[in-house]
Amino acid sequence: MSKRERRQKGDATVLSYLRERVQDERENFEDLKGRRTTIAMARERVFLDDLESVLKRAFGKGVAAPSGYANKTLDTSKKKRIVNIALSDLHYHSLLDPRELPFEYGPLEEARRTAQIVEEVSSYKPQYRDDSELFVHIFGDIIQGDLHDPRDAATITEQFSAAVFLLTQALTAWSATYKRVTARCVPGNHGRNKRRHPERATTQKWDSFENMIYFALKMAVATLPDVKVEIPYTPFYTYQAFDQQGFVTHGDTVLDAGFPSSTIDIKKIRNQINELNAASEKKDSDFFLIGHVHCGSVTEIPSGPVFMSNGCLIPPDGYAVSRGILKQKCGQQLWESVPGHICGDRRFLNVDESTDKDSSLDKIVRPYRGFETDSPLKK
Repeated sequence: MSKRERRQKGDATVLSYLRERVQDERENFEDLKGRRTTIAMARERVFLDDLESVLKRAFGKGVAAPSGYANKTLDTSKKKRIVNIALSDLHYHSLLDPRELPFEYGPLEEARRTAQIVEEVSSYKPQYRDDSELFVHIFGDIIQGDLHDPRDAATITEQFSAAVFLLTQALTAWSATYKRVTARCVPGNHGRNKRRHPERATTQKWDSFENMIYFALKMAVATLPDVKVEIPYTPFYTYQAFDQQGFVTHGDTVLDAGFPSSTIDIKKIRNQINELNAASEKKDSDFFLIGHVHCGSVTEIPSGPVFMSNGCLIPPDGYAVSRGILKQKCGQQLWESVPGHICGDRRFLNVDESTDKDSSLDKIVRPYRGFETDSPLKK
């Protein structure tokens, strides 16, 4: 048998094998649907091992490599990873009235949207879970407050309680799936105490209802192993992700990116970022994160840093509708950090009206039902 005939026979053997595999995958698709990523990886490993065996039988010594091609050994050393979740513009206990606004949005809906975010963070790349820690960025407008109307939403006491209850459940769930969880917190504009700051807070912004929520959350999860809550006095914080630095603020002060659901001014952002980095005594920040604008976006700033804005959890409220906004894409930003890439793989975690109707999410995060509600940490 000629060399050409042997190659043709070998090609036919491989094609026949692959056709059989494709048919098997089609028949088994429904059975395999929904299994965890680890199982999928195991199945792929078996497939590759089988394919390697067939190739060896078909081509004898294997496929010839170009002359001078060096044999390389796969580096199996594991890369450390940081999973990041942005939590801002949640507007807990806004209690939107469906008689006036496009959607019904109360304790059940806000809990289910939170649960959807919690589940997606918990199930993110489980194959790297042993090498990943979680950074939770909580940066303002956690409650609706009474910013636009003193009778808007639930009372501040109920908003406060709902926020602590829901966020405690989130950190508790993540502590069960990640070896280490670090939450960092700064306030926004909706959570300010209007008696202290009737207008935008420019001094002691930390004197707000939201910082009270953060401290209560810190105490609530104090007994959870490897969970840390950090609350600075500054209206922003910086953090390290391997060899790079991130900068986080709400976006109504310090780094003014634009107007909610209306404008994100890139030129203005670029100038402010350059000023902030120029004023830094330690090192430049490579990544800037804000909320406030209710619009998820990522922009590569020409001077080098990455700028990210977060979405919101709440659908259009009375103030949004008054500005002609009847539809809002809601969600939160999720991204991964690895050495050399503070903002690597990114996903926008969408939540919408279908999320509000998903009763299976009630098993992940329970809605706040008043002072009689049991602690989520109670066994």
